[in-house]
Amino acid sequence: MKKIVIAAALAVASIAASAQVAVYGLVREYVDNTKVGSVSVTSMVDDTSRIGFKANEALGNGVSARVVVETGFTANDPAAGADTKIGNRQSTIGLTSKNGSVDLGRKLNSHFLAITNNDVFDTDYGSIAGDIHNVRTVRSGNAVFLNYNLGPASVAFDRTVTGGTEATSYSGTGTIGPVSATVARFEQGSAKSTVLAAQGAYAGSKLFVSASQDTDVACTTRGTLVGIALPLTGLPVTLKGSYGVKTSDVAAKVTAYAIGAEYDLSKRTSVNVAFRNVDDTATTRQFGLGLSHSF
Repeated sequence: MKKIVIAAALAVASIAASAQVAVYGLVREYVDNTKVGSVSVTSMVDDTSRIGFKANEALGNGVSARVVVETGFTANDPAAGADTKIGNRQSTIGLTSKNGSVDLGRKLNSHFLAITNNDVFDTDYGSIAGDIHNVRTVRSGNAVFLNYNLGPASVAFDRTVTGGTEATSYSGTGTIGPVSATVARFEQGSAKSTVLAAQGAYAGSKLFVSASQDTDVACTTRGTLVGIALPLTGLPVTLKGSYGVKTSDVAAKVTAYAIGAEYDLSKRTSVNVAFRNVDDTATTRQFGLGLSHSF
């Protein structure tokens, strides 16, 4: 009997060691003032708060199974917001190895990742990336996601499999020294969008640039966005700025800029400030002061 108990304990320990579960999340809120034309509104704004669960199990030969379930919520007033659906940000199951991965479910697609990864504001609060580039979709659901690593380069492909609404996006990224460049494409019916983007480090700062062309049956739009992140020497402060222009065959020209700063209280907690100005058919000015904590 004693031997059976010991064997069972060893089996449980082995399972716990091979299957690992982690909880993570982010809570970030801003006191926001947005003025569109002459109308000004002050409110509390949630900025992509979320909680997630990751599970990994080593299967042997360098292959692991993984599951991610990530749910967004309105942190400033959850009861007043829309009903939160579990896994609305990401819900995937897949296999991964040093050569690449395959996932099934819902998560950010490769076209949007090319935009957000090369935006100094990460397409979060204060970002003008969505004003300059046409973001057809942020996440793809009912989709297959493939990634393959080629040393300093990688390729990604994802496609929804729901009949009649299929969408495809794919990208390639390469890194040479301090510079990383990405080209991405999104296609769904007559809608087609191409993004060229790059980022690089220089003298402690980080530079970003992206350009896009988006076409459908109605019009063609083109956008260009540049940004910089500048850490202040000796201080836990990073200054941020971006500027962009979008032109269209049928709509007015859009010009926009954003400035911001992040003060790190620790590795996980920061105070954030951002100002965004967009000149379109009406001028939008947005200012916010926020607090962020990741876990």
